[in-house]
Amino acid sequence: MRSMKPIMLVEDDHVDAMTLKRALKDLKVANELVHRINGEEALEYLNEESNPRPCVIFLDLNMPKMNGIEFLQIVKTDNDLRRI
Repeated sequence: MRSMKPIMLVEDDHVDAMTLKRALKDLKVANELVHRINGEEALEYLNEESNPRPCVIFLDLNMPKMNGIEFLQIVKTDNDLRRI
């Protein structure tokens, strides 16, 4: 059986993160949730080849260190990451 790809959440607000986690649980989504608190941490995860690629990324736009727009600009220029 093929394992499911994780879902990535890039969100610095604890309450918003818990809201999404609860919604996924209520919908009985069984995919692992990979949570990072800013764009830099998310890129570190995505650039580590041993980590599985997420099937979808939920992205906050207003975050410290690297905001969502900066993250998207980097991801969209990477041929592998832009397909997520």
